[in-house]
Amino acid sequence: MNELLKFMGNLFVVFLYLGGIVAIAAAARFLWITARFTYVIKLQKYNKDKMEAEREYNVISAENSQLMIANENIREAYADFVVNLKDAERKLNDINKKIEMKKEELLKIENNEEVQSKEKRGPGRPRKQK
Repeated sequence: MNELLKFMGNLFVVFLYLGGIVAIAAAARFLWITARFTYVIKLQKYNKDKMEAEREYNVISAENSQLMIANENIREAYADFVVNLKDAERKLNDINKKIEMKKEELLKIENNEEVQSKEKRGPGRPRKQK
C-alpha cells in the first residue's frame, strides 16, 4: 500500500509537470498569437478611423461645394441687381430731364402768352383786376 501511495504521488507530480508544460505552452501560444495579430488589429482600427475621417471629409467637401455654388449664384444675382439698378437710375434721370424740359417749355409758353397779352392790351392799359 505504501508503494501504491508513492506511485500515486509520483504520478501526481508527473501530471503537475505535464499541466505546467501545457500551461506554459498555452501562454506562449497566446502571446505569439497576440503579438502576431496586434498589428492587424491596430491596422484595422486605423483603417476604420481613416474611413470615418474620409466620410466626414466628403460630407464637408460636399457642403463646401454647395456653399460655393450658392455664393456664386448670390454674386451673379447681385451683379444683375446692380446692372438693373444702374439702368433704373439712368431711366429716372432721363425722365427727370424730360420733366425739366417740359417745365421749361411750359414756362416759355406762359411767358410768351403774357408778353403777347401785354402787347395786345397796349402799353398804357392796365390789367383787369378780378
